[in-house]
Amino acid sequence: MADDSLIMRGKLSSLAATEGDTLLLGKMKISFTKLFYAKDTTAIGNAEIIYDAAEALTPAQKTAAGISAADITGLRVSIDAFKELPSPAQMIKIRKANTQKLNLLFKEANLILKNSLTGLMFQFKESNPDFFNQYMNGKSVLEKHRHTTIILNAVDEPGRIWIRLRCSFPLMMNRSRI
Repeated sequence: MADDSLIMRGKLSSLAATEGDTLLLGKMKISFTKLFYAKDTTAIGNAEIIYDAAEALTPAQKTAAGISAADITGLRVSIDAFKELPSPAQMIKIRKANTQKLNLLFKEANLILKNSLTGLMFQFKESNPDFFNQYMNGKSVLEKHRHTTIILNAVDEPGRIWIRLRCSFPLMMNRSRI
């Protein structure tokens, strides 16, 4: 939204300076900072000022400024898309809900590892005992600095299956117990 607004603002400022329209030129004193670093509502308000000014131009002015109907429509679409983004407060709630889901998701992943992948490995117990043993011995859980790392290694030899799984995630702690 900010990029589209700045481009439109530049075209409108140029037109206002060329025509000597001090009112429009005064409206276009919207800086980069007021679009990129302002609060959401302020940035949207500034983008709306630019959009309204572009919309109010006559067809001859639009042509002189190099503003097409697609440019104006694109600015409107980007403003509306920006309005649809979740607010920082909403993002905090979403992250909190997703963080609460992590424990369940890790349990599900462990069940897949334990019930599916480890179960599939038993087919190699007789046919490829080295691979099977290295898989079973390499499956370990290490705790480091309040993080859990799951390391799963297997043999890397031609003609054999090679498996290496490594994931690291923070341990879930209940803050009420701290």
